[in-house]
Amino acid sequence: MKQAAIILLLSVFFISCKKETNISIVGNWVEDANYYQDSTGQYTWGPTSRWPMNLTFTPDGNCEVFQEMAGSTSSYSYNPSTRELVYGSSAAPVYKVSLLNEEYLILDSYYPGEKTRYRRK
Repeated sequence: MKQAAIILLLSVFFISCKKETNISIVGNWVEDANYYQDSTGQYTWGPTSRWPMNLTFTPDGNCEVFQEMAGSTSSYSYNPSTRELVYGSSAAPVYKVSLLNEEYLILDSYYPGEKTRYRRK
């Protein structure tokens, strides 16, 4: 009985001390879908434009944004605890990261209801 209690205590300890994994925003992302309001007033996921937006976030705080050939590089800041992303100047709009995992990044626009989904390259 005493041995079962020890095993139970150890298993609870190891399960409760499981570390959360922080998924990094660093990497290459390509626009995969857009969330928009259709002609009936409903919001739905739809295709991207012919030339999807590409984002590259580097570990040193730089972000390259390009579409087909035209692009720009600026700084970015991402706060995982508030899930807020700003790229460009400090006066730039703040995006909310509603999903970030190994495969997808969804950025909620500063315009209500608009979202963009990116797939990790």
